[in-house]
Amino acid sequence: MTEAEIRRVLVVDDEEVMLSILEEVLSEDGYQVTLSRTAKEAMDILEQDSFDLALIDKNLSDRSGVDLLRWLRDKGGETEVIVITGYGSLESALETIRLGAFDYLLKPFESLEGVRRRIRNAIERREIAAMNRELLEELRESNVRIQRAYEETLQVLARAVEGKDQVTRDHIENVKDLSLAVGRKLGLNEDELRNLRFGSILHDIGKVGVSTEILKKREKLTEEEYRHLQSHVEIGTRIVRGIDFLKDVVPMVKCHHERYDGSGYPDGMKGDVIPLGARIIAVVDAFDAMIANRPYHPEKPVRDALDRLMKLGGTHFDPQVVGALVEVAQERGLIGDPVGPEDRKEMK
Repeated sequence: MTEAEIRRVLVVDDEEVMLSILEEVLSEDGYQVTLSRTAKEAMDILEQDSFDLALIDKNLSDRSGVDLLRWLRDKGGETEVIVITGYGSLESALETIRLGAFDYLLKPFESLEGVRRRIRNAIERREIAAMNRELLEELRESNVRIQRAYEETLQVLARAVEGKDQVTRDHIENVKDLSLAVGRKLGLNEDELRNLRFGSILHDIGKVGVSTEILKKREKLTEEEYRHLQSHVEIGTRIVRGIDFLKDVVPMVKCHHERYDGSGYPDGMKGDVIPLGARIIAVVDAFDAMIANRPYHPEKPVRDALDRLMKLGGTHFDPQVVGALVEVAQERGLIGDPVGPEDRKEMK
């Protein structure tokens, strides 16, 4: 067994005989043993060092071993604990287990082999718990890498739209960052924010099926051209619907042009029936379009754009979402300043 593999055990008991017995048993089995005669001394030791297992007498001279157990658990330590006492009862045993002890031993011990077995069980449980924590951390890191790969893939898809519509080169990134800020303001949880991130990246993915001439047209669109432009919602929905991990994103792609009063498209949905993610993207999408220099309109100052959104709150847009965007703009110190290309970067 290497030094790194040697398991460390702290024994806390005010009886010299018990300390001697446990030290001998543990040392014979290859454990590194530290002895303590009081709870205060044990606390000082535990503040300075870590142990795989602590054997704690319930009745110490300065304070209860249960108090030491409670202190150790409140401290957040990962040390397994076995409580030892000469006054056993079911109620007492249940109390120590409830407080986080692994096991409960009565003295005098029935057999030293039984003590050894329980110590081994406690050490094994700690090792399993440590392995589980490592696996969970690896899974978390793996999940982060997968999520990053997903997002990078989605960004590539979104760039296909940007390649056709150069005037909105930064639009997708702006909408993503602001949508997440608004989502946090509205109390979305991590899963909802993840879906909102993907939805905001992909909200206009259907424009890959829209004529480049229409996307770049400076004049007002004809009715037929406008209907063609609207088709990007259905096109985007079909694209996203075919990707299993984006199933919760489909409603955002499909519904981000619905209006709060029911006058939007494609289904004329109204009010809170429109998915919240879609309502957020709708507001942020319109805001970023207003403060950008587009072929069909010059850029607006942030305050003018927000004033416009607030006037449309309750008709085109969810007023609660508009209010959250106003708060984000206030927190970022943007209200009242004209917005050019460099200023818009500050919204991120």
